[in-house]
Amino acid sequence: MDELIGFLVIGMFILGLIYGCIKQIQFTIAIRNNQTVKKVELYKCYLACIFYLGFVLSYLLNILVNLPNMAISTITSSNTSISCYLFLILLILTKIKLSSRIIPKAYIKSKKHL
Repeated sequence: MDELIGFLVIGMFILGLIYGCIKQIQFTIAIRNNQTVKKVELYKCYLACIFYLGFVLSYLLNILVNLPNMAISTITSSNTSISCYLFLILLILTKIKLSSRIIPKAYIKSKKHL
């Protein structure tokens, strides 16, 4: 019973991460369609999408490696956890740099087009 609850919690967390990744992609598309945003800010949004997707994929790999029935010898848990932390740190740094530059009015104007 405890394993079932653990798998449900992990599944809900993964669904939340995937939902956040989809929202980040939608935000990037909204910024891309806005003509007032600089190219540098658009590239930061692209980097945030790539890092978010990399974090989700490395987290999924980390879970798959640690499952009891999966015996993967080429990918170890330490490798996937290092890549998970690396993508997470890069995502946080990109989000900090991104949030300090984008004007909220530009996002609100582009939000109407969604």
